[in-house]
Amino acid sequence: QLQPLKPNQIQEQNNVGAAIAVINKVRFRPLRPSDRDEIKFLHEEWFPVTYKDEFYDDLVMQRMFNSGEDLYTCAAIATGNCFNKVNNIGVTEGEDHANTVNVTMDNDNNSEEKFIRSSTVEIDKKKEDRIVACIVGSYVEISKLSASTVDWLVDDPTQYSRMFYIMTLGTIDTYRHCRLATKLVHQVIHQVEADPYCGAIYLHVLTFNLAAIQFYEKHGFYR
Repeated sequence: QLQPLKPNQIQEQNNVGAAIAVINKVRFRPLRPSDRDEIKFLHEEWFPVTYKDEFYDDLVMQRMFNSGEDLYTCAAIATGNCFNKVNNIGVTEGEDHANTVNVTMDNDNNSEEKFIRSSTVEIDKKKEDRIVACIVGSYVEISKLSASTVDWLVDDPTQYSRMFYIMTLGTIDTYRHCRLATKLVHQVIHQVEADPYCGAIYLHVLTFNLAAIQFYEKHGFYR
């Protein structure tokens, strides 16, 4: 016999439905040169790291600052209409709790860190499309990583030539409980699973960043 739903269960179902509704109205695409000022503003709001202007020049061209190697970027784009409606959805719970950033992005020899930071971004009402979440990452050749890192992350290093490194992941406050971070990470996972030469996805998180740790572990990452 079916039991009536409790109020918290009803709220949870409403939250999931609202999050799905938001995702269905959001487009996903790589960053473009026209995103340069906006993504710079968002990174400065999200992360406690100061990047040179050249970093953003290269970021929107899908290439790594200094090395020129390819970058993977994916931005969640909401129209002004959808952006304004999100405040009225009433999503109060969700699994996307943290913005995370890697302080050092080129190698694994330093203490790369992830950091949680909440932000409220000013709405440019004249702009039709808004970046509401973004993930940045890159493929890293196994030959550039330490032997201990490769041994820990890859079961058979002779089978794979590279790994994928998640560098930054951020969502604006208004969309933080809409599961956009989950969607962005899943897109990376699907891409890597389809790549026969990529053996793992990895990232770094501060040990006290429990929200980020729980988020990634929920999606199959381990320490």
